[in-house]
Amino acid sequence: MMRKVFSALAFFSFILAFSANAGKVVDAYKASRIDDKLLENAHAVVRKDIGEFDVQDKGNATYKVRRVITILDKKGNKFSNFVVRYDNLNKIRFVNASLYDKNGELVRKAKKNDIKDYAAHDGISVFSDDRLKYISFDYPYFPYTVELEYEIEKSNMMFYPDWSFVNWENVSVEHSQITINLPPEISLDYRTNNFDGTFKEQNVEGKKSYLWSMKNIKAFEEEDYGPPEHMIYPHILFAPSVFEVEGYEGEMRSWADYGKWQIEVNKGRQELPPQTIAEIKELTAKLTTNEQKIRAVYEYMQSKTRYVSIQLGIGGWQPFDATYVDENGYGDCKALSNYTLSLLKAIGIESHYAIIYGGDDPTPLSQDFVHRAFNHVILCVPNEQDTIWLECTSQTNPYGFMGDFTSDRQSLLITEDGGKLVNTPKYERDRNIQSRTAQVVLNVDGESTATITTHYQGLQYGNVDNALNVSPTEQEKWLYRHLNLSDYKILAFSYDQVKRPMPEAKETLELSLRNYGSKSGKRYFFTANLLNKRSSVSMQQGERKYDIYLDFPFVDHDTISYVLPEGYHVEYLPKSKEVTTDFGYYKTEYKVSEGKLLYIRTRAHNDGVFPKERYKEFIEYLNQIAESDNEKVVIVKET
Repeated sequence: MMRKVFSALAFFSFILAFSANAGKVVDAYKASRIDDKLLENAHAVVRKDIGEFDVQDKGNATYKVRRVITILDKKGNKFSNFVVRYDNLNKIRFVNASLYDKNGELVRKAKKNDIKDYAAHDGISVFSDDRLKYISFDYPYFPYTVELEYEIEKSNMMFYPDWSFVNWENVSVEHSQITINLPPEISLDYRTNNFDGTFKEQNVEGKKSYLWSMKNIKAFEEEDYGPPEHMIYPHILFAPSVFEVEGYEGEMRSWADYGKWQIEVNKGRQELPPQTIAEIKELTAKLTTNEQKIRAVYEYMQSKTRYVSIQLGIGGWQPFDATYVDENGYGDCKALSNYTLSLLKAIGIESHYAIIYGGDDPTPLSQDFVHRAFNHVILCVPNEQDTIWLECTSQTNPYGFMGDFTSDRQSLLITEDGGKLVNTPKYERDRNIQSRTAQVVLNVDGESTATITTHYQGLQYGNVDNALNVSPTEQEKWLYRHLNLSDYKILAFSYDQVKRPMPEAKETLELSLRNYGSKSGKRYFFTANLLNKRSSVSMQQGERKYDIYLDFPFVDHDTISYVLPEGYHVEYLPKSKEVTTDFGYYKTEYKVSEGKLLYIRTRAHNDGVFPKERYKEFIEYLNQIAESDNEKVVIVKET
């Protein structure tokens, strides 16, 4: 996972005023000393980014950071805002910040009341000891330089700070380095990515010292359809051989070792009240298959609990015990997964606590490098036919459905033998379907009407899942935000769904379409593609640097029937089109019958990695789709 110690928080920004501290000049901070090559495509330049992680023992360390950034223009202002995060296991010793003008002259040092302290709300956790120190410089005279220094006492030694030599797009770096100091009894494992700097290993005052350094890194510019950041930016991932968190000692020499630590942390937390055990046995007594029983337990858990995130100390890794969840009816991902595991255990069904990264761009894991790159817990249930994965934090999620939040990535199963890396299922293209049929009655002088039915399956179920379990009022608001139409009124709508591991949702709409087409004399122009039009894509200028990364494979089917106004016939139809490439497939057909026009569109989108040399071909393919999607049909009134 890439380290981002500070970030822009515009809603907290304030301007640090001038003070009597001005006058000191630091020659190295002069903007004129920046190499011209580092100014290319840059809004800011990191002059110094120096980190030192000094390990005292397996349970304690100090972490020092000094960062100096020159802000070149208004777009770089966000990089003058500093955030330093802390909690009960990571305590700040000091934070200092200073502002310098373009000549390296000190303008102001931040005073104590300039450094704001806030709860670090993540939008999920109800109770958390995460906090942050926030310092904002918003100086109107460019270029200017900001400096940050801080030191943290760490007693959460499961995490050594990963180091990124580049943290942002359009920011170049003069010098970045990280030093790790270790006592002899602790060994260090690490993995570098895109690192081409210098490395030094030596003994310093009885400790092993490792230093990585990079200089003169030109600003990165991200590219559309490019790889995720962790594949582009140079960075290092670190992992200790042994660690301790609040009295729980562990090893990270193998995934099995790490899993044994989690077993110890979870130990004794699967006990349920006798009445709950009796209730769950009665609930499943007449069910004949394990899958039926697993589903019944999952839906029982959903009906009885709600998701509440509490992240306090070791609670960031240790679940509430099952009895607590049963009695109080809430828990976070750890607690609810552990609770469901306990319910299944009560009826003799084995399952595994599964640690995973939820969200976009998970860091790839390897068997020979143990690194804590997780932020979520789900449940894995072995079954005769197929392994069942349960997302336990949602009261509405279809049984066995993972979605794109946790599918197609690695997870660490906690088994009786320790941790074991496994892959979660991938939703293949032809299972992620959006299938739409519609009838549109055209009215050239007023409002046209449309009746539309859309089925969403697989990952495309996620297109509408936010609308499925809310009130009709909220559903209607959601539709007005998401329908790809310019001027319309919803006359009626409904939703149905089938909850299963490959779920399906059905959306039915009745719409009034105002000014759907345009009238010119006796002719009427309209686009046959009702709701699924793609916009054109601009070709990237200059040489492509990265390969093409495509994700979320899917298939769309649209069949739209148009009832023509009385007295009108088709004068012009766009040509039917069919394109087959490695990137996907696209086909349109137009069929005219008595008083009607039928438009059929199929688009299949492939995932995968494609050579950068094919970028032009890829953009041309997308623009062929966009051009076809937006072509006009012309109908004319008979004279």
